[in-house]
Amino acid sequence: MRTVVGAVAILMSVALAACAAAADTSTPVPDDGGPLFDGRSAATYYRENCSSCHGSDRAGQIGPSLRPEALTKDDSIYLETIANGRSGTAMPAWRRSGLTDREIEALVEFLHTEP
Repeated sequence: MRTVVGAVAILMSVALAACAAAADTSTPVPDDGGPLFDGRSAATYYRENCSSCHGSDRAGQIGPSLRPEALTKDDSIYLETIANGRSGTAMPAWRRSGLTDREIEALVEFLHTEP
């Protein structure tokens, strides 16, 4: 049991450190009109970058569920959260990682589909 608790504590520390390292993300990254996610689908991008916290089935793990029935707020909340992260949580600012506004919109559209 101590091993599991220790592992969870280490994972949370790493996630929080990544979040704390985020700088000001208020300057938007322009959408250059190129292919989304370097030619990958939103589903592939989610699997590679989001599933470790939100689950491969989007039912939630470290992060909350991202299944359509759990998305009860206005999409502007989800767009803002993906773009700029969420202070005090492990959610990083993906705009700072280079996602364009259109890619962030595509992720939110993907989240509204059934897993």
